[in-house]
Amino acid sequence: FKKDPIYSQYQIVVLGHSLGANLMPRIVNQSNNQISKVILMAGNSRPMTQLIAEQYDYIGKMNPSPEMETATKKIKEQIAFLNSKDFQVTSPKEKLPMNQSGYYWKSIVDYNPLTEVANVKIPMLIVQGERDYQVTMKDFELWKKTLVNNKKAKFISYPKLNHLFITGETTSQPKEYMVKGTVDAKVIRDIVGFIVGK
Repeated sequence: FKKDPIYSQYQIVVLGHSLGANLMPRIVNQSNNQISKVILMAGNSRPMTQLIAEQYDYIGKMNPSPEMETATKKIKEQIAFLNSKDFQVTSPKEKLPMNQSGYYWKSIVDYNPLTEVANVKIPMLIVQGERDYQVTMKDFELWKKTLVNNKKAKFISYPKLNHLFITGETTSQPKEYMVKGTVDAKVIRDIVGFIVGK
């Protein structure tokens, strides 16, 4: 993209949401200094397996059922297998969380976003909805703690927003995602302000 003379003088700003935000430090550090700024929206800083287990527990408490109990038990068994010495990249997908391949999971467990983000030198905007149950304020606080001395990192959290940065009043739950909504205008204004440097 930068080799095209039409765009060579443009800034490249990359935005990632959720797992995309989690991977953003790796993307920046492999970008050959081509990226000018990045935005991380609801990015997990903790291991994905930890978040998956928490999400199943959260949903199970909100909507208890024998089916959910069985699903939670199964996912935790799969996570335990992934974290065991028996795990290999060739392990059957059925034994692994979300039925993803062993190669996929090895790339996830070998990656530490907090280690990577410490090497990011460009401006970062990290935003988080405080009602998000998928990626929680624990993750947001870990980004902040890791980057406490980084003057190019900016952090904003929004009390009423969920994982999709949509406003709500009650405790967030999966059925909320089935209701049509829009990204909160303040989030968009904050992102635009960060991009244009205000």
